Amino acid sequence: MNQTKEYYLGDGLYASDDGWQVILRAPRAPDGDHFVALESDVLDNFFLWLEKTRSLKITVQKIVT
Repeated sequence: MNQTKEYYLGDGLYASDDGWQVILRAPRAPDGDHFVALESDVLDNFFLWLEKTRSLKITVQKIVT
C-alpha cells in the first residue's frame, strides 16, 4: 500500500491517504491493528452525516503543498 505519512487524530486513531481512499488505523495489541478504508463517495457520505447529526457546515479546501 502506498500510504502517506499518518496523522494522529486522537483517541488512538490514525489517518492516512493512499491516493484512492482515506485509511483509518486503530492499533490494538496483541491482536494487531484494525483498519477502515473510506473511498471518496463514502467519505462524502460521512461528511454529510456529520453535518446532519452535529448541525455543522463542512467545507473542503484543497491544500497545495
